[in-house]
Amino acid sequence: MKNDTGFTLIEMLVAVVLTGIVGGSIFQLLNINQRVYREQAQRVEMNANVRAAISIIQSELRELNAGDSLGSDIVSLSSTQITYKAMRNLYFLCDDPDVGANRVSVSPTPWYGLRGPSTTTDSVLIYADNDTTTRTDDRWIHANLQSTASGTRCPGSSSSFDMTLSGVSAPGLAAVWSGAPLRTFEVVQMLLYAPGDASWLGTRLYSGGSWGSIEPILGPLKSSTGIQFTYYTASGATTTTPANVARIKIVVNGQTAQKVRRGSGGLVYAEVNLETHVALRNNPRY
Repeated sequence: MKNDTGFTLIEMLVAVVLTGIVGGSIFQLLNINQRVYREQAQRVEMNANVRAAISIIQSELRELNAGDSLGSDIVSLSSTQITYKAMRNLYFLCDDPDVGANRVSVSPTPWYGLRGPSTTTDSVLIYADNDTTTRTDDRWIHANLQSTASGTRCPGSSSSFDMTLSGVSAPGLAAVWSGAPLRTFEVVQMLLYAPGDASWLGTRLYSGGSWGSIEPILGPLKSSTGIQFTYYTASGATTTTPANVARIKIVVNGQTAQKVRRGSGGLVYAEVNLETHVALRNNPRY
């Protein structure tokens, strides 16, 4: 009797079906894993964006002094934008001002800042002590930065950084003493804007009488409520007057760049929000 080896048609069909079932299961598992990984990456990026936004906004706004008698550091405000004088440098005068030349000299060190002063965008605040026996006449003098140059006006003819100013009176400059702090600032607008389908946090600079182009910082954020500012006085009441602002509540509403699956509800943009408060400097309560 002949002994035939091999597979019957039924056995082959069963093997094909089982292979299809196993292969389909493996493909489905890999597809699910890939989708979960992609969605988790979207959520991680969204959370990082929101935390970064909070950190950036806090660092920019906490130095503002809204109560300056010569003009609030907050220029204008709304629920989705704030225009302010952004501090960029801190120096210390190493000599009394040259009142006749409208010039001040600062020591190159110590220096604290992000970059050197810019005659295109920066203005100057100089602390005027006036009468050293009383605090009631102390104030910050506002001036425009005309030019900068290297010099040797610091004690012992050591190196100095000289700034020629405009928009400041001789009596005002005469009230400034050697050792006074000098700060430079630029006018910045931080705002929510929509360059495409989603909103972003961006900034732009005021220079030469007009606004520059908006520079994106991060996104995407929720369409119309990605950034929400609420302004409070020292007593805790809400306000829309820049000079009265003592505290700012910041809410950042982020969303994923792509839609993700949420249960059986199909694909949607995942969202997250983060809230913080910033107390402005020179505020007696906060």
